[in-house]
Amino acid sequence: MGGIILHQFFHLTPAAEALRIWLGSVEQIKTHEDLPLQEAYCRVLASDLRATADLPGFRRSTVDGYAVHAKDTFGAGEGLPAILNLVGAVRIGQPAALTLLPGQTAWVPTGAMIPEGADAVVMLEYTETLADLVQISRPAAPGDNVILADEDAACGDLLLPAGQRIGSGEIGLLASLGCTTVRVVRKPRACILSTGDEIVPIDVAPAPGQVRDINLHTITALIKKAGGCVTSAQLRHDDADLLTASLEQAIPVCDLIVLSGGSSVGDRDYTINAINRVGKPGVLIHGIAVKPGKPTVLGNINGIPVIGLPGHPVSAMIAWRLFGDALVAALLGTSPPRRATIRARLSANLSSAPGREDFYRVRLQNIDAGDVLPLAVPVLGKSGLITTMARIDGIIRIPLDSEGFQKGEIVEVEQFD
Repeated sequence: MGGIILHQFFHLTPAAEALRIWLGSVEQIKTHEDLPLQEAYCRVLASDLRATADLPGFRRSTVDGYAVHAKDTFGAGEGLPAILNLVGAVRIGQPAALTLLPGQTAWVPTGAMIPEGADAVVMLEYTETLADLVQISRPAAPGDNVILADEDAACGDLLLPAGQRIGSGEIGLLASLGCTTVRVVRKPRACILSTGDEIVPIDVAPAPGQVRDINLHTITALIKKAGGCVTSAQLRHDDADLLTASLEQAIPVCDLIVLSGGSSVGDRDYTINAINRVGKPGVLIHGIAVKPGKPTVLGNINGIPVIGLPGHPVSAMIAWRLFGDALVAALLGTSPPRRATIRARLSANLSSAPGREDFYRVRLQNIDAGDVLPLAVPVLGKSGLITTMARIDGIIRIPLDSEGFQKGEIVEVEQFD
């Protein structure tokens, strides 16, 4: 088996091409569930949402002031104010039970309904009240300080398409329509198989030559952050038959499988063989033109996408960043969340080999220094050193065709959390 694995590393696939090929084998989850609005945050809409009524449904004022016929105020100024008859007031939360005739005005607070006949509101600051008269010292144009009945949305408008992630703004929109329940796509169910004879559970004191299982827990966190859920997380020894059986058991009960370890070059690496034994098409990509993360495996077993992450924790986390987030989004029928970036000045040279994307971990200094760009300081360390991931603020990506960046260059830092 070692020889079979070895020749696959002679050709490394660029990350973007590998992702395109892999996601081409992925089908969106068709199962939906109805959730209370309070539980729908960060979930993905399963169907289009259209306005069932005009929003806000009535004309309302955006300021405290006086509702007017705009033409009654044309030419008004400090020296020659317009003088209108005050005929009433509208209480907020109540219908406007009056109609304004030319030459008349009525008091309206912010959010209150605009009386019939009025087409503008003059801010309180530009008025003066004298008994039942109101002096207006600034002209108003039609529509000033007024929200129309269907200005937010008209009945039948498409407000949110299927596949939209529900953020705080979407929660507010759903609430405005009276949606007490929301139909969302079921969360992708992930099975994690962490492999290696040297790996022990985190509640076990490692013997010489052993390490605690870091990847099972970091990958679980990353899956949850991407919008999935982990239904099974198991530690497996390096045994081809055991790994094959574990994959066979996972296929019927999950939407994606994550393997950790067992993807590099060597006679004791069983991932490739096991994936190909269990189903078709099997392994699609083995070996990505990135550092860290080169040994990543991308495959599909009978319709279930499989990602084999490197065993080193840093490599596993960055490989998931490249492929895992996009996979969960594809299963949900949405786009991966946009990653925040920040411009920074590089504190040291960063080298790269053309034909390979390099990912450098950095921390940011002087981030609150006003107009001065923060300094991106590389956090160097091998891909097996998990402490580096706890000390960084972000990642710098060096493109395929670049030989690196020079000290002092301005770079984009993808924030990492």
